[in-house]
Amino acid sequence: MQTFLINSIRFLLFIIILFLLGNCSERKIPLKAVKGVLDLRELDLDPLTPSGTRKTDGIINLDGEWEFYWEEFPTAGEGGVLQLPEGKKDFIQVPNDWNGYQVKGIENNNIKIADGNGYASYRLKVLLPDQNPISLRVPHMGTAYKLFIDNNFRIEGGTVGSTDAESIPFRGTKYITFVPTSDHLLLTLVISNFHNTNGGLWYSIGFGSEDAMNKYHMSRLSLDLFVTGILFIMGVYHLSLFHLRREDKSALYFGIFCLLLSLKTLIAGEVYLKEIIPSLNYSLGLTINYTTFYLGLPIFNQFISILYPMEINSIFRKVINGISLFLVTYVIFFPPLYFSSSLLYYEIVLFIFIIYSIYIFIRAILNNREGAKIILIGFFFFGMTVVNDILHDNNEINTGLYASYGLVIFIFSQSFLLTSRFASAFHQVKDLSLNLEKKVEDRTRDLELQKQKIEAAYVELQTTQSQLIEAERMASLGQLVGGIAHEINNPIAVIHSHAELLEANQHSTLKEIPLFLNSLETKEINLFYDIVDISIKNRIFLNSKEERKQRKEVQKDLLEIVKDESLCITLSDSLVQLRLPPPYEKYIEELGAEKLAKFLTMAEVFKNQSNSLSSIEIAVEKASRIVFALRSYLNTELSSSRKEVDLVKELDKALHVYDNYVMGKINVLQDFPRELKYTCVAENIAQVWKNLFFNAIQAMYTTDKKLELRLEQVEKLPESLKSYKKSSIVEDSLFQKDSAKGWILVSITDSGTGISPELADKVFTPFFTTKSLGEGIGLGLYTCKKIIHEHGGALFFRSGEGNTEFVVVLPS
Repeated sequence: MQTFLINSIRFLLFIIILFLLGNCSERKIPLKAVKGVLDLRELDLDPLTPSGTRKTDGIINLDGEWEFYWEEFPTAGEGGVLQLPEGKKDFIQVPNDWNGYQVKGIENNNIKIADGNGYASYRLKVLLPDQNPISLRVPHMGTAYKLFIDNNFRIEGGTVGSTDAESIPFRGTKYITFVPTSDHLLLTLVISNFHNTNGGLWYSIGFGSEDAMNKYHMSRLSLDLFVTGILFIMGVYHLSLFHLRREDKSALYFGIFCLLLSLKTLIAGEVYLKEIIPSLNYSLGLTINYTTFYLGLPIFNQFISILYPMEINSIFRKVINGISLFLVTYVIFFPPLYFSSSLLYYEIVLFIFIIYSIYIFIRAILNNREGAKIILIGFFFFGMTVVNDILHDNNEINTGLYASYGLVIFIFSQSFLLTSRFASAFHQVKDLSLNLEKKVEDRTRDLELQKQKIEAAYVELQTTQSQLIEAERMASLGQLVGGIAHEINNPIAVIHSHAELLEANQHSTLKEIPLFLNSLETKEINLFYDIVDISIKNRIFLNSKEERKQRKEVQKDLLEIVKDESLCITLSDSLVQLRLPPPYEKYIEELGAEKLAKFLTMAEVFKNQSNSLSSIEIAVEKASRIVFALRSYLNTELSSSRKEVDLVKELDKALHVYDNYVMGKINVLQDFPRELKYTCVAENIAQVWKNLFFNAIQAMYTTDKKLELRLEQVEKLPESLKSYKKSSIVEDSLFQKDSAKGWILVSITDSGTGISPELADKVFTPFFTTKSLGEGIGLGLYTCKKIIHEHGGALFFRSGEGNTEFVVVLPS
């Protein structure tokens, strides 16, 4: 696992280095306009020209300092020359928005003059190389524009106006080709914005030869359509998988996610959706773009949650979904002028989600989840392209939009994983089919040879079927042999260690103790027996901190009686270890401090033996539970010998088995009648109480420890049980079924961590467990269900944080 992570990190670093090196070549060094002039005279737009001029790939961006005239439209002068007031000329960086730009000539220091709403004129003089004809790529701007080339109107997007009523926004990319009439171009661009938070020349205007621009346009358009097709097909494919297999909801969410991204690809980049639907207006197009973008996050979040429910934090999932759905609602019910300002906040949330998702996939790899390695690699590329799009939209970089392409890589990783699963399933089905065909052939041959004994053959067929079921059970059980061996080894190791301790104490028990008792008077012997009896019966649990605190208190009290500090420390250690309650003066008065120390030392021998025997008893009980669970799973019927028992006593006995876990540690509240007789298989029913008690105790290891037990007899089942989870659908009929003597209800409620909703339907499945190795094999609740159903009863439960209740229903 560690080797895989190291290799993955190296591979990802290699890809990043290639990406950086690929952007460091000479042809990528951009030409920039300076003070409204862009000199391209030494630029060669033909990559095949031998030498002497600066090379390019055929397309450059007209970026840099453009002349900027805030709230000015060009006017026609003599000879049709467009004029702008020289006194208001300023310079602004392109591409960028004009928000916060301080307009020249207005003396308001530190005050942002230009906001999102308004209009302005841009101008750029381009000194041309000897190259004809010329093509321009004009992307959508914020939000309406009109372009003049050499004082002649050539192209517009929407309608430019000085007010909201006059301006009509536009979203789309346009191309124009023309032959320049001189050695330079004069580009005049008028932009107005009253429909978006940000206004201005958002994206770069592309410049190049006609052939290069046509190739660029076709490649971008082809790539957009190619990606859209892949995303659409994969979306429909995964939705079809969900239709055929409804229990796998990951296919549903991933299919919806692919369809959303396919629609976003059409509305972004070349905005091909505008070509398909020419009547698509600006507001609807931008709403579709934002909605698909915002809605993709909660859909993908649900997809990850289904794939790796144990790795993702439920609170984080709900917060991400809540924020995203709020923004989606905001986009749907408000115009672009308002909702476009929410993009920055969503991008922050998206970036956090990408980082957390990578963390989830790494955790899934460490937990050996299926396909986690492939998904991590695919998602890394997807995440890089999403971050690229975020930086591009904020004009930090000018690389283009590639999130859809990154998703294609992620989809390929999903397809590879899906193909691997299908191949594995196919091989399994093939093997099963061959084996099944062989068995059917053998059985058919036997039946043909023994037609006169068809009844005997039918019995034999039933026997064979039972054997196949048992073989399948054993195959499932074989997968858990390692866990069961560990479960059995734990109590055996406890028994072995405490047996060695008892053997080591034999010398003290068989030699020193008799000598010690012979040295005592009758009164002293009785006192010694009292000390031992009190110590053994007192099973109050103290942790290390509580022991230190009590030891200091006892030592402080003894210092007033015993002046020898060393002897006082010895006495306090022994008294706390034996759990002897105060007052201690009576012991010192009758025995003296030194003799009391000897008494306590000898008493500790009996205390240790009692603790060892108690640990051995618990270990034996644990091994017994494992053996009983396995026997329950393997046998069709556990026992048929029934007798009348007192359920009150049976519950008390089952709880006393876990005294070492309960006494002094868990607050137990009991609500039992004086007695309640019930005819049952006593051994099996007792195992039900033990399993449920032990599960409750384990669930409270890290929480407040409170256990509530209730036993009652009712004439009719309470309606509240209908909202509980059931061990089988058969329980629904119990509410219509009348019992002559009523029903017995046993409720066990703990304050543990609870059962998550994702796991609630699996708790009664054999060998399913959320416990770590050594804490359970997943047969406890399955055994309870089986026993209760054999007694004609039912098993219900409900669970929440800090409150889990299991209700056993038995017919009286």
